[in-house]
Amino acid sequence: MEHFPASERRQHFRFIVPSAYPVLIVHSGPRKKVILVNEGADATRIGFSGSIATEGMYMEAKKSHIDTYSMDEWWAVAPSSSGSVSGYIVY
Repeated sequence: MEHFPASERRQHFRFIVPSAYPVLIVHSGPRKKVILVNEGADATRIGFSGSIATEGMYMEAKKSHIDTYSMDEWWAVAPSSSGSVSGYIVY
């Protein structure tokens, strides 16, 4: 498990993710890292593009993803029913 210094500023977020269309969950911009957590009972697709229904990464239920490299925006879409994605941005 990663440990983060207490001096870093975090911006928390939580989104309901439908299956009908992708949702922008993190905007592009300078940051140290983004932590995404799939809180739903089903898998969710996440990715850098608004067309992630076919091109996004598959994130299993109750799993997380940490982006320590890109400054891109992140999108999410639920493949079947709706889900929930939460996390935080570290500045």
